[in-house]
Amino acid sequence: MWQAETKRLIVDKVWLGSGSTNSSTGVTINTSAGITLVEGIRIKADASNNDAVLIYSTSSQGGGGNYPLNAGEEVFLPISTPNTINIAAEANTVNYSFVAW
Repeated sequence: MWQAETKRLIVDKVWLGSGSTNSSTGVTINTSAGITLVEGIRIKADASNNDAVLIYSTSSQGGGGNYPLNAGEEVFLPISTPNTINIAAEANTVNYSFVAW
């Protein structure tokens, strides 16, 4: 007989957000000023994007340390400070969403 194991994560706050950006104006993930995450943040590129969403640390801006997410792809970053993550686009405007906890 098959049994499912269920795990629960209980946290005080979960932040949900979405936005759009283009190649000339990157944006910083904004959840709430001065928050500390328990687990991290999951960022997803919108499935309708024609270009990649570029994720990079605020300390590497312009330094070529971009992680690209193609349309529909997502990544989990186990970080405690979401305001250290920036999002930009390769060329055209792209849309993204995130959940942080």
